[in-house]
Amino acid sequence: MNTFVHRPYLRFVVLAVALALVAGACSKGSLLTDQENATDAGGAPAVTLSWKSCGSDQPGFQCATLTVPVDYAKPAGATLDLALARKKAAQSANRIGSLLVNPGGPGASGIDFAVSLSSKLPSELSERFDLVGFDPRGIGKSSPVSCIDDATKDRVSALDSDPDTPAAEQANVTAQKAIAAGCVKKVGDALTHFGTADAARDMDRIRAALGDAKLTYAGFSYGTQLGAAYATLFPDKVRALYLDGAVDPNIDLRKGNEEQAAGFQLAFGNFAKACVAATTCPAKPDPQALYARLKARSQAAPIPVKTAGERRSLTESLLETGAVAALYDQDSWPQLADGLAQADKGDGSLLLRFADLYNDRDRNGKYSNQIEANLAVNCADETERPSLDDGRSFAAALHARYPFIGATLGWSLLGCTGWPTSPTPLPKLGSSSSPPLLIVGTTGDPATPVQGAANMAAIFSGSVSVVWQGEGHTAFGKSDCVDAAAISYLVDLKLPAKGTTCPGATATNPFASIRERQATLSQQLVDEFVAQGLTKTAAQCVADGVFRSFDDAALEELFDGSDLSAATQRQLQRIATGCGR
Repeated sequence: MNTFVHRPYLRFVVLAVALALVAGACSKGSLLTDQENATDAGGAPAVTLSWKSCGSDQPGFQCATLTVPVDYAKPAGATLDLALARKKAAQSANRIGSLLVNPGGPGASGIDFAVSLSSKLPSELSERFDLVGFDPRGIGKSSPVSCIDDATKDRVSALDSDPDTPAAEQANVTAQKAIAAGCVKKVGDALTHFGTADAARDMDRIRAALGDAKLTYAGFSYGTQLGAAYATLFPDKVRALYLDGAVDPNIDLRKGNEEQAAGFQLAFGNFAKACVAATTCPAKPDPQALYARLKARSQAAPIPVKTAGERRSLTESLLETGAVAALYDQDSWPQLADGLAQADKGDGSLLLRFADLYNDRDRNGKYSNQIEANLAVNCADETERPSLDDGRSFAAALHARYPFIGATLGWSLLGCTGWPTSPTPLPKLGSSSSPPLLIVGTTGDPATPVQGAANMAAIFSGSVSVVWQGEGHTAFGKSDCVDAAAISYLVDLKLPAKGTTCPGATATNPFASIRERQATLSQQLVDEFVAQGLTKTAAQCVADGVFRSFDDAALEELFDGSDLSAATQRQLQRIATGCGR
């Protein structure tokens, strides 16, 4: 059972960092308290946030908790806690305020995203803003909706996402009921209040608690819908909203699923063309035919997985999820080709690893609560509850037009059918009184097709949509042109001209060898090491050492998602120790 969520896909790099090095780079810090004197839009009293070091998992960040009402219509009623994390502006004298960020999902952790983003954020932003991430209500550390155990999530993730027998259909229905029952048992009627509208109201409480008179925000993927809801509900509290990978506000459930099916079909076709044109690509000569064969094969019998200690196999659903995950970033196309070729030879390990990353499952079999949170948010927003016949006919129609994952997205029409609580639907999005927003779309975006950006800009007066002619989901950090527009807008409130188009990247062929892509991959390593707490000098030293001392086989092992061998881990440890702090 799968619903493909709107979220950025974080680059697929497996790293083993020297723990002593990371620990040495982290400071514990002391308890800090910031007083604020802003109020939220509802006139609630000022709140004092108590900030303290987040610890070694989020080096350089301070954490705090904000209590908010479960139901804003009953402000004196039940409450829940929101988890926040911030990294203070590097230049306090020139500080503008806070930059609140959300990565999408719904279901992804905004705290994890902020930590990852901090090492890549342009200095023009990191020097002027406190970077603030938060886990929206029901997600991550914010009163999480947790409804089923990890073993059940393994079974649910592996279910046939394109059921072609009554038994397979019933298995999906049964799984859906089990998740719903678990959520009701844990959360009860509060499930009604885990939607986007209430999360937007939470954002206004966060803004006030941070001491900002108006909100500066960067939202990605589903985070664009959350930002649009904020601008609709609180137009007078907007300073600047940067929305990247916009969810189209003009479509209903069916049209949204169809547009996403078309987006992934386009992206997979672009991947296949690039593979065929490359000098070497293991999925040649026909990646699309290979994928179709693997789907049929995995449906008949799951493909074995040859990772040591792994008891699962690659089902059709997990094969699809792995392929979808790799399409979120063009840098992952070589690994998608490798995964398809390996599966064809009887080993589904690499595609299963991609599926696990997408489903937020770690190597020890532990999941975040992303699966339940995604359902809880979507089903609080969505008013439609289609029938089984609706799903069956819609799946057939989408499969005929978009064979890559059309059937799965057709069946996902039923994601909220049988959900036990009533929705709290979004308000009609749009405003003529909010300040103009900056909205970005990508021509090759599989999850949020490019037209959504123009449609989002049209409902907020004076807003501008920028098109990046690139591949993958969202554009920030991949295009100097997009980044420059974002910086100018967020810092100086200057919008680019309407109709601005940013050219596609001129990066090395994604199917070039690792040595040929050394500059790009080395920077990825540096960013990952910095995010884990190393100084930039130490991180660059380790990355340089890796490319200097690793042979081609070890480099392939490091970047292909495999578990690292003991020899490779020892070699990486020696490099890290030699680099010092």
